[in-house]
Amino acid sequence: MAGQVLARRVVDDDRAFVVPGAVAQLIRPMMASTMIDAVRAGALLYVLSGLAAAPAFTTWVDVEGTNEVVLAVLGAVALVTGFVLLRMTAEATVEQMERIVPVAMPITMVSTIIVLGVLVVAAGPNLAVVAVFLVQLPLLIFVLYQTRFAVLVASVLMAVYAVALSLVDGVRAPGWHVVIVGAAAGGTAVLLGRLARRMDEARAELADLNRHLEQRVAEQVDELERVGQLRRFLSPQVADVVVTRGSEGLLEPHQSEVAVLFVDLRGFTRFTNSVDADTVVGVLGEYYAAVGTVLEAYGATIGGYDGDGIMAYLGDPIPRPDAAADGVAMARAVGLAVDPLCASWRAAGHDLGYGIGLAFGTATLGVVGFDGRFDYTPLGAVVNLAARLCADAAPGEIVIDASVRRATGRKGTRTRGQVELKGFDAPVPTFALVRS
Repeated sequence: MAGQVLARRVVDDDRAFVVPGAVAQLIRPMMASTMIDAVRAGALLYVLSGLAAAPAFTTWVDVEGTNEVVLAVLGAVALVTGFVLLRMTAEATVEQMERIVPVAMPITMVSTIIVLGVLVVAAGPNLAVVAVFLVQLPLLIFVLYQTRFAVLVASVLMAVYAVALSLVDGVRAPGWHVVIVGAAAGGTAVLLGRLARRMDEARAELADLNRHLEQRVAEQVDELERVGQLRRFLSPQVADVVVTRGSEGLLEPHQSEVAVLFVDLRGFTRFTNSVDADTVVGVLGEYYAAVGTVLEAYGATIGGYDGDGIMAYLGDPIPRPDAAADGVAMARAVGLAVDPLCASWRAAGHDLGYGIGLAFGTATLGVVGFDGRFDYTPLGAVVNLAARLCADAAPGEIVIDASVRRATGRKGTRTRGQVELKGFDAPVPTFALVRS
């Protein structure tokens, strides 16, 4: 039960406490936590009031003419009231508080007036000063949330105090008594009321900040999930750009000019049949790491992996005006990265090489696949051409098509001649990048 109450208190702490009915005009809306704090403060003051009216205290101050029986009864009532309020705030929910306050407010007002008058007559003006603070103050903590009502209640209380003083014999300057007590009690209540208002405003600001923080955290979590999904088939740089711009529409089916690169290993099938699995995995790990570093540096989008084959492209989903030229530079960089690996593999007795094909043209791009496994990939003749050029390349050769050569110029290339490629009706002009 205590755990449920505590959990409810946390939930309600940032909620506005609105008193229903006619009393709503007397108490302004406030934070639920502020209302509970105010009730607790009033409860503690009632406890102190009960202790102050105890016979031991009246004997200690030696107030002449004090009716100790009356004070003892009033003290007991005040103690019980204080403990009841403390108990109520410890277990009551905000909904229960909203039902209790409209009933408790009138009862508290009437009982305060009666107790004040009886205290003054029974204990005399000196002890009554203490009683006024301890009994009147809890009420003013609440009523000062609405200034006009606070003035009304304070005036009624001070009028009762003045009438009670007139019934006590031997009181000097009763008017000053009224002024001093009223000013002190009212001033203290005003300060407490303003402090409570400021606490209420601070809590409201904090609650607003918490709501914005929760919203921002939720947005960041969504963004991270989107980035994680996109990075399955986009380079990290491109995925970040897509998420930052909110441009998932770029991933819808469309056509773009792209430079498509294929690279694979020569002699890989024979190699896998002659060595153990650990060696195969080790070689592939080195190969993927070297090629992947280059592709990431150039911001290429990874189109897929197929054993020893890797496909990547430039120009989508973010347009790239110099996709062909950048593709040439990327192809050369891939060759430079794999050359040392081939040398080390040959030194270890593994006859492995590589070939690279690069084509430039219009492709259809979009997300393809099935539930649970999707890839963003280019489709079309330019993709097939790059794959066929890669397959036709000699070990260590980078083969390009005529479109790449036109876009980048003849410098640094040599003609390989017309080549019959699978899937193409006519021979295809091919060119090779000259390796320095």
